[in-house]
Amino acid sequence: MKIRSLAFKLLIAGAALALLWTAVGYWAVPRLVKSQAIQLVRERMSRELHLGQVHFKPWQLQLSVDDLQLPDAHGAPLIGLRHLVVDLRAWRSLQLRGAQLGAITLDGLDVHAVLAQGGALNLADLALLAGPDSPDDSPTRFALDRLVVSNSALSLRDEDRAKPFELKLSPIRFELSDFNTVGTGGNGFHFTAKSAIGESFDWQGKLELEPLRSTGQLTVAGLQHSTLSNYLGEQLPVQLSSGTVGLQASYTLQAGNGPLQLQATLQQLQVQNLAMRPRGGDHDLVQLDTLTVSNARADITKRSIEVERIALQGGRIDAAVTANGSLNLLALAGPASPTTNAPVAAPASDKTEAAWRSSLGELLVEGLNIGVQDQRRTPAASVALSDARLLVTGLNSALDQPLQVTLGMQVGASGKLALQGQVQPQAPAFKGQLQLTQIDLTPAQPYLQGIAGLKLHSGWVDAKLNLEHTSRQPLLAQGQLEVHDVQSSDSVLDEPLLNWGRLQLNGLRFTAAPQQLRIKEVVATGLYARVVVGGDRTLNVSRVMDPDGTQAAAEASATATLPQATPLPFDVAIDTVRILKGASNFTDLWIKPRFTVSLMDLEGTIKGLSSKDATRATVDLRGNVDRYAPAVISGKMNLLAASAYSDMKLDFRNIELTSITPYSGYFAGYQIRKGKLSVALTYRIQDRKLDAGHHIVVDQLELGDKVDSPEATTLPVRLAVALLKDRNGVIDLQLPVTGSLDDPKFRLGPIIWKVFVNLIVKAATAPFSLIGSLFGGNDEQINQIAFEPGSAVLTELGTQRLAALSKGMTDRPGLQIEVPAAYAAQLDRQALQQAQLQLRLQAIADKAAAEKPVAKKSATDKAEPTPVPVLEDMVVTDAELADLGRARAAAIQDAVLRNSTIDPARLFIVIGPSASTDDNTVRIDLTMK
Repeated sequence: MKIRSLAFKLLIAGAALALLWTAVGYWAVPRLVKSQAIQLVRERMSRELHLGQVHFKPWQLQLSVDDLQLPDAHGAPLIGLRHLVVDLRAWRSLQLRGAQLGAITLDGLDVHAVLAQGGALNLADLALLAGPDSPDDSPTRFALDRLVVSNSALSLRDEDRAKPFELKLSPIRFELSDFNTVGTGGNGFHFTAKSAIGESFDWQGKLELEPLRSTGQLTVAGLQHSTLSNYLGEQLPVQLSSGTVGLQASYTLQAGNGPLQLQATLQQLQVQNLAMRPRGGDHDLVQLDTLTVSNARADITKRSIEVERIALQGGRIDAAVTANGSLNLLALAGPASPTTNAPVAAPASDKTEAAWRSSLGELLVEGLNIGVQDQRRTPAASVALSDARLLVTGLNSALDQPLQVTLGMQVGASGKLALQGQVQPQAPAFKGQLQLTQIDLTPAQPYLQGIAGLKLHSGWVDAKLNLEHTSRQPLLAQGQLEVHDVQSSDSVLDEPLLNWGRLQLNGLRFTAAPQQLRIKEVVATGLYARVVVGGDRTLNVSRVMDPDGTQAAAEASATATLPQATPLPFDVAIDTVRILKGASNFTDLWIKPRFTVSLMDLEGTIKGLSSKDATRATVDLRGNVDRYAPAVISGKMNLLAASAYSDMKLDFRNIELTSITPYSGYFAGYQIRKGKLSVALTYRIQDRKLDAGHHIVVDQLELGDKVDSPEATTLPVRLAVALLKDRNGVIDLQLPVTGSLDDPKFRLGPIIWKVFVNLIVKAATAPFSLIGSLFGGNDEQINQIAFEPGSAVLTELGTQRLAALSKGMTDRPGLQIEVPAAYAAQLDRQALQQAQLQLRLQAIADKAAAEKPVAKKSATDKAEPTPVPVLEDMVVTDAELADLGRARAAAIQDAVLRNSTIDPARLFIVIGPSASTDDNTVRIDLTMK
């Protein structure tokens, strides 16, 4: 009975305790928890905590709280919570000798984080709830089966910057499983969050506190450029216009008594549709389709970063050299940092840390398009580089491994560039090959705009070059280069200027130190050059070289001048220049009708070209003028320093003179009906001293109709032609020129023209002087025939002169001579009177001798009273003087025609003016017609 009674009492007591526990749990505990929580916050944080309904299930040991609101120090929301459920594990807590919770569930957690100016974080206020630090350093014993945070949000506002940054993540879910601070548990966690614009964050792993150790994986997807721009603010040197970032990474973190150990692996970082522009810019300079970093590993203990691959696929870069000469891409680096004069000293340290080591296995760029502009030109020079591909392998921070580099791209619409080689970063040094295929030259037109009035219509470059760079040799290029299908014109007349089919440079070798160019062979196929004189008398060549030239420059361009020697910027030597199917054309648009002459079928070689003064190049070029007139250019010269030494011969044969009728009509006043021209020119230059010979032969020249030209010469052109033309119809002239090229007044072209014009003037104004020099030595007075007064007998000098004149007329069948039947009235009259007087006196003497033969007396014996005649009594009529003139003309005619084949019709006796007198002689001046 006693046992039953005791059992009953125990049962009643247990029931009472159960009822009490139930009452306390359902009624007292919630109130106690709520009041204590509010009191704790009030005491330690000086603010009011709002709690809604608090429930406690005593038998399940489960505490739940609804509608928790905790403000910050300014009364703004800090923590908000819709529903909290905590499952207690009392028995396990006793076993653990610490807190043991079964599960904690937070639903609708809303956290407002604010980083104030100065760097103070409002969430740091939560540390106040922990109270003063405990001196006990023993680890906190805590275990948790599971923590779940769902349907939550985080609002972050950073006010510690010029422009506040705001970010809201919602929904957020966080789960922590089997967490234990002192034992071995799973300690797994998983955090996920999304932003309002679709960015997602996923972080999961394990976390151990004793010792601190964590491993995990982080995934970020769709991180927008606007978030990065807003967060980084002014720290970001560029302005991002678009782009998303995604990454996948893992890490291992461990911290104990030793140094912090952190190993992180970035499996993949991918940036898509990234566009950047300078801050304040109005357009994007860089647009990248996809930038991927693969398998990047960092180890803080080993101080190393290893990246397996960085790949850029697709995109565009707009690069430009601005009008002030700066590169626009430099603006993406932001404004330059201010510099100080004094360097900042690094803090002293007894411990020297090892330098970080980094390496990149492969850098790959594919499908990149690059637009390049030079805005210093008007219009801007531009070229499009498309589908660029760059592959670099072997990069590392030690720079102790060779890099393999491969680069390829399309240049313009059809060009190709390929470069591959090996780089030694430490040296630095490079060795590789460059290949250019069908590179268009026309984008270079803006560079010709300011320095030459040249329009480049087409032109292409192909090249295969071996390149090398070392510290001693900045550049060594060897191989071959070809420029082909070049078509150009001058910008004023829009006429073809310089064209060629193919220009090959074989065996090319260029060095930068020393500056030297060597070419084994240059082959020019289809070379064509055109020289045009415009309507304003200026050469197209001069306009090309000086498009903004002055009148003085134009006049200088029209005058042939041998230039001063201009040293080339570097040493040049070309073994052989070979010209195939060359041609040139000269057109004068100023003369009416226009004049055109062509040099065709030009072929030959130039061997031994060099910029050194002592070298001599051998020239052998042959072609035809207007197809059928052969032309030869040969000799030795230094083409790259022509004024130092030249010994050249230019030979042109059988050029049709009818082609220059426009010039002959304008300047000479006559058309050319017939004739051929051959020219042999020799130029010898030694130490800038010129000795030039011009052998000009004109065959069968016949002048045609007279042309009414205001610029035509007034000289008797037909007479000059007749005088210069020999019996075979040939005009053979030698025009030597000598002088010093250092004489600023020395101009070869004007000198040649002056010699030629002087010859024509002499032929027209002093033809007998010219014919005397041609056939009678240096007698310039061959046309002056002297007679004794009153006499028609030729003197010995007169006979010699007439013999020379006869020879000249024989060799110049076109010449006609007029012989004046002239007399000197006073001198001849006196001479004839004197002769008559002598005859009269002789007659008187003869008569007296006949009458008195015994007593002979002289005629002048004054002892006789016989009257004596005087000179004044002698009468010479004009008819007698005219007879004397005709006798003299007949004597000259007979001396010229006797023993010759000269047609008498070519010699005319005319009644001329009075004869000249000179040194008591009478001079007859012959004239030509």
